[in-house]
Amino acid sequence: MTGEELKTWRKKRKMTMEGLARRLGVSVTTVYRWEAGRNKVQRFLPEKLAALKIK
Repeated sequence: MTGEELKTWRKKRKMTMEGLARRLGVSVTTVYRWEAGRNKVQRFLPEKLAALKIK
């Protein structure tokens, strides 16, 4: 998953960066860096997103 794909996923579900960070247990800065492409999205992320069960 790329940062752009994460951003699209989040926006499709009408979530804020803050809300996503809270649910994943990471900082807002981490989510920002993933989406901006500054940091690589962690390998565990797609599994965690699936586990959130958000439509």
